[in-house]
Amino acid sequence: MDTQTGIFPAQVNGPTTARPTNLDYIGDFNPHGKADLKQLLGDGKTYNPMRADDIIAAPYAQGKKFILNPHDPYHKVEIESEKGDLILYDGRMNH
Repeated sequence: MDTQTGIFPAQVNGPTTARPTNLDYIGDFNPHGKADLKQLLGDGKTYNPMRADDIIAAPYAQGKKFILNPHDPYHKVEIESEKGDLILYDGRMNH
């Protein structure tokens, strides 16, 4: 990204960042009573979408121009932003 170089890791061991919990936004989204808070939060041990985004992957890089395979003219991919920054995430962590 821009002048920064790097490699894609084989495993999801990248940097993380904490975000405000989704639990702050709990409300009565189902007025008919088909789901309650215990159903939404689960047992606290398994994957839960209410808590899934509390810790997310931090970006590997941020900048205006991203080049993949810069030394290979047949497989080179270049992406450039004319307005905002491009941000490179490893989305495997959150899915």
